[in-house]
Amino acid sequence: MNRFIFIPGKNAELSLAELVSWFDSNSIYFRAEEIGKGFIAAEAEKAPEANDLGGMVKICKLLESFDKEPLLHPGSIFDNISIKDLPKSKLFGLSVYPNSKKNNRFFNSFASALKKNLREQGINSKFMPVPKERSALTHVEVINKKLEEIVVCIGRKKIHVAKTVSVHNPFEFQKRDIGRPEQRPMFSIPPRLARIMINLTQTRMEGERILLDPFCGMGTILQEASLMGFDIFGTDIDESCVLSAIENLYWLSKDYSLSLSDLDKKIMKLDATKLSRVFQPKSIDAIVTEPNLGPPLKIAPDENKAEGILRGLKPLYEKSLKQFSTILKSEGRICMVLPRFEFDEHFAHPEAEKLAARAGLRPVDILKKYNLPHSFPYVDKEERHKTIREIWVLEKIPEPPSRPEDLPELRYTKKNFKPE
Repeated sequence: MNRFIFIPGKNAELSLAELVSWFDSNSIYFRAEEIGKGFIAAEAEKAPEANDLGGMVKICKLLESFDKEPLLHPGSIFDNISIKDLPKSKLFGLSVYPNSKKNNRFFNSFASALKKNLREQGINSKFMPVPKERSALTHVEVINKKLEEIVVCIGRKKIHVAKTVSVHNPFEFQKRDIGRPEQRPMFSIPPRLARIMINLTQTRMEGERILLDPFCGMGTILQEASLMGFDIFGTDIDESCVLSAIENLYWLSKDYSLSLSDLDKKIMKLDATKLSRVFQPKSIDAIVTEPNLGPPLKIAPDENKAEGILRGLKPLYEKSLKQFSTILKSEGRICMVLPRFEFDEHFAHPEAEKLAARAGLRPVDILKKYNLPHSFPYVDKEERHKTIREIWVLEKIPEPPSRPEDLPELRYTKKNFKPE
């Protein structure tokens, strides 16, 4: 069995959920040994490439784990590590996690110890310095300098030393975002998040797999799904979006040498509340989508405005989910975004569990299976966005409620939470 260190991006919880989803969908053994601040130490048969995922920025082969003695004697940390696992190039990278100014002094100690060890092996190398306010290199720095990198992760009980074997390439994701011919920045989901959501469906990796985005917009989710080997279908009520998605997908097929055909038949103008007019029952393996989240907002709404937005969106979500449930295969999954609005000490959002129940669906809490600390649903938020994304994974339940009195009342909710 192999051991790895995974370095997540800005959303560690969402990245972890995607990671375990990848292992599950590939039927590969995975066990988390330690979840630290800014890293995950784990045991697995094998690891994905960083670009198979949207959320991990570095994947590293774990070389050795120690108790915390090396913090007192950093010179000994590399003594038992094989020379074949150490950098051979003239310039190497060293990163210490958690990535903080506090750990910068450990960075200098570990760098000196590693340089000494390399000199003893006849390797005269220099390390790439990091700015004083942090202790780790970014994945962009590792890529730009083509660095071999050693990673030191300081956990609560152990110190882990690893060698980076795969790095997320943000330039490819950026190319698929701002390099495509048709743009709609205010309404487009980032390609990184699109890939995370596709992985969260835990769709099997072999055989024919059909993915539908019923609110396809410019086609971002469909682009990532195509690169991942899915047979794609997309719909949107806006014909201009359909035409743009088709153009973007043809661009993608040429640039990435994909065999995409009949896009004008597979990407169509259609109301998401009427999907069963076109798609057969139980014909879709995965539905991944970001529906209408309400109007674009320049300033955060107050509670009254947020309540009004959620009330206005409720019929669309309720009808669409019923359609999703009809056309989804019994073992299929849905991953979708719902809006969330945060205030001082609480937030408002659609009651997704009740919406799902009315459609014969139930939430899937992926990390609960692994008994890992987390919150659910997963949240993805950026400072510039006033509408926060809640990311839900749903699956069919055997028998949906049939009597009106069994159906829960629908309304927007406020829940207490502790802001970060």
